Amino acid sequence: MAAASDRYSPVARAIADLHGGKAIVLLAHDGFGDLVFAAQHATPQLVSFMVRHTSGYVAVALTEHACDRLDLPPMHPSHTDPSGNGFTVSVDAKDGVRTGISATDRAHTIRLLGNNTTHSADLVRPGHVLPSRVSAGGVLTNPGRGEAAVDLVRLAGLQPAGALCELVSQREIGEMATEDEVREFAQHHSLALVTVAEVIAYRRRFEKQVQKAAVTRLPTAHGEFMAYGYENVLDGLECIALVRGEVRGCDDVPVRLHAECLAGDVFGSMRCDCRSQLEASLADIGAAGRGIVLYVRNRDVGDVGPRNKLQLCGTSEIDAESAAGARYCSTGAQVLDELGVRSVALLANSADIGAALEASGLRVGNYLGSPTESAEPNVHYLPAVDTSGASLDLSEGRCDRWVCSA
Repeated sequence: MAAASDRYSPVARAIADLHGGKAIVLLAHDGFGDLVFAAQHATPQLVSFMVRHTSGYVAVALTEHACDRLDLPPMHPSHTDPSGNGFTVSVDAKDGVRTGISATDRAHTIRLLGNNTTHSADLVRPGHVLPSRVSAGGVLTNPGRGEAAVDLVRLAGLQPAGALCELVSQREIGEMATEDEVREFAQHHSLALVTVAEVIAYRRRFEKQVQKAAVTRLPTAHGEFMAYGYENVLDGLECIALVRGEVRGCDDVPVRLHAECLAGDVFGSMRCDCRSQLEASLADIGAAGRGIVLYVRNRDVGDVGPRNKLQLCGTSEIDAESAAGARYCSTGAQVLDELGVRSVALLANSADIGAALEASGLRVGNYLGSPTESAEPNVHYLPAVDTSGASLDLSEGRCDRWVCSA
C-alpha cells in the first residue's frame, strides 16, 4: 500500500510529537478534547501544563495486559459508566514520592505505569493517578479516548501507555471545552491536534489486519473459482474472496462486495434482491473470466445467530457510511491488497463504497454498477418495509439502503 498522504498528516504529526516527548490534543466523537502525552515521557512540566488546562483528573490509559500485570482491578466490578471508561483503582508510586499529588509525584507515578519493568509491588492503592483499562484492538474495537491514546503512543514506538485528561472551558467556568475551544487551544499552544476518527482511518489504512485462513477450488455453475477465506485478526470479521482468473498485478479487476443475507442468499427471500445480486455477480465475473466477489460473512462483531441474521436481512449493497460498512470496506480493501489487485472496477451503485475503499488504500478505476435490478415483487414491497429512516432510491428499480424484518 502507498505511503501516507495529506489525509493522514495529522496522525503522522501527532505520532512524531509523542515520540519526541510533547503533548498533543485528541478530539473525540462527542466534540470534547483531551491533552495526551506518552506515560514514559512524563515530566513535572507536562503534568503541570495538563493540570492547569484540564479537569486535573489525570488518567493513564493502559493495555489489558499491563493492568493484569500490575494487579489493577476495576474501580467497581459492574462497570456502569456509560462512556465506557474502564477505570481501575487509583495508584501512587510506593517509593520516590511524598504526598503523591504534586506534579513531580504524579509524573513519577505516571512514568512507572509506562514502564514495562514495573511490578505490582511498586505501586500503592489508592493514590492520585487513575489508570484506565482499554480494549484490546484499540480504536478498531472501541473508538474511545483511552484506546486512541494507547494506539498513538504505540504507533510512536513507545510503551503503550498514555496519560490523558479532558480540557476545560475558559469561557464557561465549570464546563468542558467545546470543540471550537479545543481547536483554538491546540492552535494557540502549537500542539498537534488529531481526532479519534483520524486514528481509526490511519490504522485501517496502514496496519495489516487480515490473515488467510483457508483456500480451495470451488466449481460453480458460472465456472471454477478459487475461494480464499480471510479473517480480520482484531474483530473476527470473516471474508470469503471468490476469485476467477488472474488478478494479481492487474488493474480494473471487476469486484463485488456482498454483505451476507441469510434470508436472501440461502432461502431466496423475495423481500430482497440479495440472492439475485450474488448470482448475477458470479455470472458476470464467470463470463468475463476475471473478477472477485468478496462475501463479507458477519454484520456484527461476535457470534450472530440465525434469528438475528433473519432480522438483519436486507440488502447486499454495503452502507459504507455506517460503522459496520466502513469496517467491511477496510477489511475488503486489505483482502484485495493481499490478492495483489492494483485497482478495481466496482460492481456497485454507491460511490460511498468506492470512497471507503480508496480511503483504505485501494484505487477504484471504474464503476460498473450493480449487476441486476430488483425483482418486481421487491420493488412493490420495499416502500412498505422501510424502517431505517433512509430514503429509498427506486429510480433504477432497486434500493441501496433498507432494512427488512423477516
